[in-house]
Amino acid sequence: MNKIMNKDLILLHLSLIDGVGPVTIQNFLRNNLLYKDLYNDGIPQDLSSQDNFLQSTHSRNMPENFELQDLYSLDRQDFVNMFGLSQAIAGKIYFGLKDIGVLEKEVGLMAKNNVNFVTIESTNYPEMLREIYAPPTVLYIKSAGLNIASSGKIVGTVNDKNRSWEDILNYNKKIAFVGSRKANSYGEKIVDEIVPVMVENDWVVVSGGAIGADSMAHAKTVSCGGLTIAIIGSGLSNPYPSSNEKLFEDILSSGGLILSPFGMQTVARPGNFPARNRVIAGLSLGCVVVQAAKKSGASITAQLALDNGREVFAVPGLFYDELSIGCHALIQQGAKIISDAYDILVEFPGLIEAKAFGQDLSKDSKRQISQNQVSHRQVIQGQISKKQDLKVNFAGENNLQQAQEYGVKTANIIESLKVKSQNSQNHKSDNLTVEKSVSKYKNDSIEFEIMRICTRACSLDEIAVATNKSMSDLHEVLFDMQISGDIKQNYAGMFEII
Repeated sequence: MNKIMNKDLILLHLSLIDGVGPVTIQNFLRNNLLYKDLYNDGIPQDLSSQDNFLQSTHSRNMPENFELQDLYSLDRQDFVNMFGLSQAIAGKIYFGLKDIGVLEKEVGLMAKNNVNFVTIESTNYPEMLREIYAPPTVLYIKSAGLNIASSGKIVGTVNDKNRSWEDILNYNKKIAFVGSRKANSYGEKIVDEIVPVMVENDWVVVSGGAIGADSMAHAKTVSCGGLTIAIIGSGLSNPYPSSNEKLFEDILSSGGLILSPFGMQTVARPGNFPARNRVIAGLSLGCVVVQAAKKSGASITAQLALDNGREVFAVPGLFYDELSIGCHALIQQGAKIISDAYDILVEFPGLIEAKAFGQDLSKDSKRQISQNQVSHRQVIQGQISKKQDLKVNFAGENNLQQAQEYGVKTANIIESLKVKSQNSQNHKSDNLTVEKSVSKYKNDSIEFEIMRICTRACSLDEIAVATNKSMSDLHEVLFDMQISGDIKQNYAGMFEII
């Protein structure tokens, strides 16, 4: 190939090859083909030992001054020998890079639809998103051009020439709102109360552009004069859902963004949404769950946020409402229960001076109130716990000391028995769990094969190679299996049996 392309276009080309996902492309990163400019001191430790599928190949003989551009001059076996790729992946990359027409078509579609893109190599790539495991190689962005000043305030209009989507994308105060597509008037009331306060405090609202809770969050943000980012599960030339066309127009005209990690012509499929959800969680400092069923995309997004160390906030609901079950489960797992926007704002000290609901309350005083409440509750719970553990009514100081010693010894014995029992049953329990989960699927089904593969944590790229299935087909099957509770994505984005 004679034409010289920059790194962004090469990475865009790689991302368009079916079966070549972020983990495969990270193999090039580990060989300093891409990140040598960003990491002058060498490959980061977390990139050199993340999985067993693509082994680090620093020991292989690499040509001096090898550039990403040189990938186009390699033959199929070179990808195997130089980068340790499988024959299947090497073939996909070799033949995919030969098809320049695919890249030219994609660039043409972006120009026609006024769409920009950033790659993992770009300095404009969101740092928050870069922190997650195997972030999307490419992000497609549609905007009408608004800017955020260095002060952190949203300023200007869409007509100002100096306003850019890069500033919004890298603005740090972003909060995600997710919830059920069946969100009702209760969910809408929550959104109507919380979103205006977040907008007033200069937060950008991120959501998935779907009907229900997502649309409520986007629409309320726009009506309050705020900025919102919709991350959709389709390509930007086929925005989904089509019923939200007017909403998407409003988002853009108000200065917001429409984002997608998928190629321009990608059609919305159920399997696309886990990848979209990872972007929502990774792009935001926190995630607010308004209404969610037990097994839902919103719950998956919140779990991804928790796994990546982001703040997760859940709104409680009626205990018999199916749209409350997911929120209550998240609270049990460590999500913060919220009753107003204050409960969100105080978790980000240094970013705000919270002003909401006609009140003035500094973050320090609010946090102190919260700490006092927690401390008081812990004292009461501790007293109740001691009484329950002892289950004996002793009188006098000596008897109290005996009771305390008795409680400690008993607790130690019980803990020791638990550990011994757990160690002796772990292997047997794990095998039974796997067999039970696998047995629900037919032996010749793709689900059966995936369950067998995912007895250890596997990347999407690895599953694609093992099953010889396309990424789009796998996305759909994996999403259904996640909703069914058979597999999950762990904190590293790897799939494994629950």
